[in-house]
Amino acid sequence: MQKMLLVVILGLILFYQPEKVLAATEYGDNFSLCDHLKSHDSCSAQEVTNRYNRFRNHPIVTTNLGDAHGELESFNDQEVVVFHGIRYAKPPVGDLRFAIPQSVDEDTIKIFGMQSAVKVACVQPKNFLTGDLPVNEDCLHLNIWTPLLYTTHTKNDLSLNQLPVMVWIHGGSFHIGSGNQDDFNGIVLSAIGEVVVVTLNYRLGFFGFLNTELESAAGNMGLYDQAAALKWVNENIENFGGNPNRVTIFGESAGGLSVGLLIVSPFTKNLFNRAIIESGSPYSPLRPEPKLKVFEKSLLFSKALNCSKLEENAFDALAIECLRNANFQTINDYGREEKMHSQILPNPMHGDAFVPTNVHILMKDKYSVNPNLEVLIGINEDEGFIFVFQQLRQLLNTVGTRNVTIDELHSLIKTLLKGRSVDPFAVTNFYFENLSQELDGNAVLDTIIDLYGDLYINCPVYFLAERLTQILGYERTFSYMLTRSSSQPYIPMCKEWSKTCHGDELQPLFGVPLRNANLFNDSDKELSKYLMRLWIGFAKTGKVLWTNYANNWFVEIPHNTTRKFTEFKNFHPEKTYACDAFWRDLFERQLNI
Repeated sequence: MQKMLLVVILGLILFYQPEKVLAATEYGDNFSLCDHLKSHDSCSAQEVTNRYNRFRNHPIVTTNLGDAHGELESFNDQEVVVFHGIRYAKPPVGDLRFAIPQSVDEDTIKIFGMQSAVKVACVQPKNFLTGDLPVNEDCLHLNIWTPLLYTTHTKNDLSLNQLPVMVWIHGGSFHIGSGNQDDFNGIVLSAIGEVVVVTLNYRLGFFGFLNTELESAAGNMGLYDQAAALKWVNENIENFGGNPNRVTIFGESAGGLSVGLLIVSPFTKNLFNRAIIESGSPYSPLRPEPKLKVFEKSLLFSKALNCSKLEENAFDALAIECLRNANFQTINDYGREEKMHSQILPNPMHGDAFVPTNVHILMKDKYSVNPNLEVLIGINEDEGFIFVFQQLRQLLNTVGTRNVTIDELHSLIKTLLKGRSVDPFAVTNFYFENLSQELDGNAVLDTIIDLYGDLYINCPVYFLAERLTQILGYERTFSYMLTRSSSQPYIPMCKEWSKTCHGDELQPLFGVPLRNANLFNDSDKELSKYLMRLWIGFAKTGKVLWTNYANNWFVEIPHNTTRKFTEFKNFHPEKTYACDAFWRDLFERQLNI
């Protein structure tokens, strides 16, 4: 009787539940616990059971610098161990504020501990993404979710049955966001997909991108943070059941742009072999700025804090010391109240060791990209909506049911494009060709959503996908357009307009509808399972469901699997026509390609 009970328990632990996304593990339907844990010589069922039970009660993983303590959680009876707040770099405080991240050492562990006791976000203003998460400069932490059985290895069999690793890089325009957002809980991906999921924080705003042109505060710290986290994963993830040679990095918006930078940076060449880029691109207006421009922003910032004198045109040691002693909230508040804060706060930069030159010039050199890389890249259907919603709502409230005049349209587009080196009249004439004296308000709404989406997301992603395809080939580059969102969109304002907005793939992708079943409908849950299946399948195989088609460009998802898909240009010509006919020349002039 006891033996039969043990078999039943082991069977429940090992095999997929009916509701799981993937039908079988990559190890086959007959995979057993003994197969997973056995040594090279033999495997005793009693020994396996003892090892499993010991770990289950004490989820601890030993690393070179000490023990990482995990918490046992479950999803649909699948047990996952989560390790919160592991330090991947020394706290960037005191003399290390604005410095390139330093590796954790024994002294760091003694003083700060290996793991943070509190989930935090890096310093940023309060916002809807991070909610009530406390902010702290001591924020260079990462989280790991790993299926329970895959953390019970002995050192002798670590090479057996290692799992693919998925490392998430959050978005937020390099000024907000956190790997600790509840939306990015990796338990569902890990449990359903049998993958190791990693999320991370990186420094934001001036904490992450101040450039003083001095070695002690040289800029792009936030990008170096991402690289440091990937290096930590490369060196340690084996202890958590992950395969350091099967790492997929994935990110959205600024996180997707970051993935694009990590692809071409000499610092991260061998730290991953697959990349997923969601609604972000180094070709976007958020792209890395010239080093001099970030320096000028940084000097103005220093003068505003009275750390540099008005007549000074360079940083010195006293200015750096002053900035390092400044209250973090004072730094955080700088420029936030300005309407044009995006022109005041720093972006990543090019011209340093991390991004040696203009990314678009780097992309011209095919040797900048790992030739064995596999990439999945895409957009959502209504990317521009959230960027122009406030202005559009004011316009539509003003005009009511009447049409919009040409003058009102010109004024709106001029406002939307303020601070951008784009001729608003040329844009208006292109998107609203054959102008009459008045235009239908709803038509104006949809067209401006497309216009702004093209400028900030659609065309930059299209140009990046095009270049990656030229370098890697169609067999290694897969692109999509998401055309459906869940009933509870990522950004609440999208709900009333029934749009598939920027970020709408995130909740389904991380299984939020499955974790919070009472808040979502059955259609939401199916979308979630579908997206997870695509992303997990790509992380495991480097392929996606539409691989059999001759051309993988911008397949619409979710899609009818019986339908033959063609190149995105032919399937959705309106989405790329503007990129080729209007924006390409402008982008090439601005980017000096």
